[in-house]
Amino acid sequence: MTYNWEEIFKSKSDSELYEIFIGKSYLNSEAVDFAKAELLKRDFDFENIEKYQKKRELKRLIDEEQYERKRAKPLNLNSEYYLFLGITGLFSAILIIIGFYYYKSIDFSIQDFVFSLIVSISACLTGFIVYKRKKKREKYRKTKIEQLKDDLNE
Repeated sequence: MTYNWEEIFKSKSDSELYEIFIGKSYLNSEAVDFAKAELLKRDFDFENIEKYQKKRELKRLIDEEQYERKRAKPLNLNSEYYLFLGITGLFSAILIIIGFYYYKSIDFSIQDFVFSLIVSISACLTGFIVYKRKKKREKYRKTKIEQLKDDLNE
């Protein structure tokens, strides 16, 4: 089966063509050659690849940031939600331990106690671990975006 790569690649963005050119696709060598030819037609600067890669990474990080904001809204799954989950789990675990210690005489089975404690501790750990990961990624993304913007403005 033959493809008209020239026509296909006219509608592709520079980023998509560059990905094809550097081999990040499963296309054959003929397609790679056509991708390079299309990039040359568009006056793509092959000498200044580093600047292009920085622009591409900046766009990817900005897109990731926008996606995180958009995804977080309907479910409110931002990093503060996970912090709240961790604090709630910790508070619940403390209340369960205190309640079991002081109210041993009440008909409260050990299985109920253990199950409740496991659920609370799981919520606590999940909340704090995910919060830490999200904050770390947000901080990295923010500093990397600033760094790339500064590099590109020089």
